[in-house]
Amino acid sequence: AGQTDAFTVKISSAGVVGCAATYGDSAGQEADQITVARLAPAGSGQDRGMISGAFAGTLNIGPASLSTPSAAITDTFISFINENSF
Repeated sequence: AGQTDAFTVKISSAGVVGCAATYGDSAGQEADQITVARLAPAGSGQDRGMISGAFAGTLNIGPASLSTPSAAITDTFISFINENSF
């Protein structure tokens, strides 16, 4: 949507995209690290990952909307993402 954007994508072992999402506005956002962790039994739909990074402007991730006072100011974020949607 702008300079740089953070994104996540779930790809099966066969290469099929299950879901994908981008986060951000016209300012810069980046995902610096994505960690996947199994927090529940396989196939339970409870697998989660964590995404962290930096952003300027507005970052919409799940139901949260995070904003910096201006596009010239950078802040950090960390969020859980679930197995089937972001």
